Amino acid sequence: RKSKPSVEYIESVDGCKQFIDNATIAVLGFIKDTDSLDLTDFEKVADELDDADFAVANSSDILNEYGITQTPRIVLFKNFDENRVDYTGKTLENLKHFVQVESVPLVSEFSQKTAGVVFGSPVQKHIVFFLSKSADHLDYVNRLTEVAKQFKSKLHVIYVDVDVENNLRVLEFFGLSKNDAPTYRIIELGEETTKYKPDTDDYSVSGMSDFVQRALDGKVKPFLMSEEIPTDQTGAVRVLVGKNYNDVVRDRSKDVFVKLYAPWCGHCKALAPVWNELGEAFKDADVVIAKMDATVNEVEDLRVTSFPTLKFYPKNSDEVIDYTGDRSFEALKKFVESGGKSSETTKEEDQIKDEL
Repeated sequence: RKSKPSVEYIESVDGCKQFIDNATIAVLGFIKDTDSLDLTDFEKVADELDDADFAVANSSDILNEYGITQTPRIVLFKNFDENRVDYTGKTLENLKHFVQVESVPLVSEFSQKTAGVVFGSPVQKHIVFFLSKSADHLDYVNRLTEVAKQFKSKLHVIYVDVDVENNLRVLEFFGLSKNDAPTYRIIELGEETTKYKPDTDDYSVSGMSDFVQRALDGKVKPFLMSEEIPTDQTGAVRVLVGKNYNDVVRDRSKDVFVKLYAPWCGHCKALAPVWNELGEAFKDADVVIAKMDATVNEVEDLRVTSFPTLKFYPKNSDEVIDYTGDRSFEALKKFVESGGKSSETTKEEDQIKDEL
């Protein structure tokens, strides 16, 4: 929280200029005592936003200096992009949203610090552009700036330098490698994360703007990552990918038990030999023991929030059972033999009810 008062009261033009110069984001309320605006509300917004500095000024010299002919008026000053943005909202209820949106630069380079600002904004849609500074891709930033101007307040624009080692997990999240740059995705955050992949290689300002508009209009299908379907399935554990997941798990003639894993997950690595042993135990039965790398494969309506996630699909049923019991071979084998009737499970319907 702020250690100083949430709102400063400024009485001179020089004081005002100094306040603006010293702040990355300065919100000035040109508010007179006779105005109907409630300063308590203004102070409340100021107290809630740590990344902006707030002040009130109402002397005639200050009003003249900043071209304020009518009060109350709220103006945001920032040391990037356009330096001044006048607040046109009618109530202070929308002021917080306005300040949060304007606090994000038109285009930000992805880092731990900027991620907090961008993803903490009320704007839920983002263009994430992947480029290589070492490959002289920075011209794309100029194009992105023009795109960002067209869709300001509708989405934020971030670029990720694929040469930075700390960004490799971001590439992985989108199912990309360094060699895919330059490219971009649109991501929509919310209860579930939705990604959109451009359907052309046109990375001009007009090409990107057209795709963004179609995505915002709901005319682009969400993109689901998938590896190619493996041609060799001779192992005891069947390898699933996004493209064939539902075909396999909805085969009503067999019980299907799936391990959803991440290659970097320690618990998943520990489970791997047990899972292989389980596959061997049931390779001649009407049971499919399967696995899928959930970092590079996505399935509609399949939510994976932790690794490993174990899901059991009983034959002749539309039921989905999340296995949350012991991960020893004996416990898993007993669970499969019971047809998923073990007590250490959570039916998906019950889990959703618990979350609600």
